[in-house]
Amino acid sequence: MAALLPILPLTDINGNTHHLYDYLNQGKGVLIVFSATWCNPCWNFHSTHVLENTYEQYGPDGTNELMVFFIESDPGTTLAQLQGIGSTQGNWTAGTTFPMFNPSNSAVIDAYAIDGVPTLYRICPNRTIEEVPASLSLTTSYLRSRVVACPQAATGNDPALLAYTGEATFCSQVEPIVMLQNNGTLPLTQATITAMAGTQQLASVNWTGNLATYNTVNVSLGNIPLSTATTVQFIVTSASGNIITSNDQLSKLLLPATTTNGTIVVDMYSDNWTLDDQTRFFIEDGNGNTVPGTLTTNIPELQTLSYTFSIPPAANCYRFVIQDGYGDGMTYSSGSITVHDSNGVSIFNNANFGSEGDSYFNVPLQTPTVRLKAYLEGTYNPSNANMNTTASSLLPLQQPYNTAPWNYNGTPPVTTIPTGAVDWVLIEARDANNPSIVVDQAAAWLLNNGNIVDYQNTTTGVRFNDLDNGSSYLFVVRHRNHLAVMSRLPITVTSAPHTTIDYDFTNAVTQAIGGNQLKLVGTNAYALFAGDVDGNGIINAFNDYNTYVNTSNTGYKLADINLNGLPDNGDVNLFKNNVGRLGIVELRY
Repeated sequence: MAALLPILPLTDINGNTHHLYDYLNQGKGVLIVFSATWCNPCWNFHSTHVLENTYEQYGPDGTNELMVFFIESDPGTTLAQLQGIGSTQGNWTAGTTFPMFNPSNSAVIDAYAIDGVPTLYRICPNRTIEEVPASLSLTTSYLRSRVVACPQAATGNDPALLAYTGEATFCSQVEPIVMLQNNGTLPLTQATITAMAGTQQLASVNWTGNLATYNTVNVSLGNIPLSTATTVQFIVTSASGNIITSNDQLSKLLLPATTTNGTIVVDMYSDNWTLDDQTRFFIEDGNGNTVPGTLTTNIPELQTLSYTFSIPPAANCYRFVIQDGYGDGMTYSSGSITVHDSNGVSIFNNANFGSEGDSYFNVPLQTPTVRLKAYLEGTYNPSNANMNTTASSLLPLQQPYNTAPWNYNGTPPVTTIPTGAVDWVLIEARDANNPSIVVDQAAAWLLNNGNIVDYQNTTTGVRFNDLDNGSSYLFVVRHRNHLAVMSRLPITVTSAPHTTIDYDFTNAVTQAIGGNQLKLVGTNAYALFAGDVDGNGIINAFNDYNTYVNTSNTGYKLADINLNGLPDNGDVNLFKNNVGRLGIVELRY
């Protein structure tokens, strides 16, 4: 079963307007058959009169338990053809007393995702839909039983999450939208909906309004930053008098846009309706504009075709879109379509796309990868020339620099902590000619060997998108309770398509600008000074020490200078040894 948002009202062939929701709101189930006057199996099913008999027995003039609709699925069909005149299987209107609709466009077909006829649907008052096989052996009692089996409203309050209606793919963030329904007999006026990834809360929103029984509303949970494929669970976590909890949650796998090399290939075997159906495709940029040269129309029928487009790198995603005016995709005569890049990375592969199919992909900017290396004094172990990872189980999935004094809100949360992670660090690229100007920032992982790596790919450095070819930069490493350092030597980004920048703060005190900004912690090993607990760039006997003495609980704490999960004497000794140490002016808050 799946959620449904049908496009109705519709006017029947006798000029009467029908609102599907009017019948559903009365607690009635609805049977809808989609047919076509030229379709022989449709005529055979129609000729069983099972729908007519069901309507007569259980419809408004019978027990008034249900409703039946007939919808002609071909927008080109005329009323005369429905009445048996011209190219048609017969007189469809003869003896048919339930409403018949003959829409002039494919909007209704698209709304119900019809990909073949005859198609018979049972729609329940709670807006769910189930396909019933249009068998010639169907009976009126069976059809009634399917309608009677529809879920009934619960007495009182019962919020339900009916479906996920937002985008399923994303670039760097996604706006999840879920359909909230009132499955209770009382008006629903409040519900708190929470999005979770495992044990991590991604978002929570308190919806208020006034939903009558079975009515629905789409609720947005705002933009959520994501970086990897994530199964998100949506849960109604608070609602007054929630009677039934089995229907108040759902899950959705959200996928990142496909990464491509920019050479996009569209391969297809066109069906025999591409011209009549005005089938076309194009590529949109991140602003919704069609990329010049990609709009393709007048596609020849019944041919093997291939189109290639060169799409430039961009910070935002692109969207491949294919449209069909009739709404049946390219499903006839073995039509097919595959979209991929020149390396074979798949973007889209679905000939049964209805009126429109789409898929997001990106072409990454060829930006520099910055590979920095740094040690933290508090956790450095000279016996193995690595840093300890004692408190790795306490590390948060969300980077910690989104509060004062750093106030960095970039870098989305992760779902796992990488092996060898010591802590999050905040790195910066600064203008070499004016070091007070921060050109770019990123939160990243510091591994126990000193390597600073991308938050989602621990085998590489960190990509900076805002660095210009030919410009020079200084690089900064910040940690939440160590003094920040800045590279002494500027590095120029070359004009190569992709530059890797390496800088090592661990092998000499002169690697950091300023006097003695790195501390010798082992043989030819230098580290950031421990003890800047308030992160202001000064190890102060008052502010930093007070932060320590006011911390009593274990866990991921600023006062845990040696990163062992405990505020202990080891932290105090590190702090005392460095009291009065000043970071350079440009890095102080």
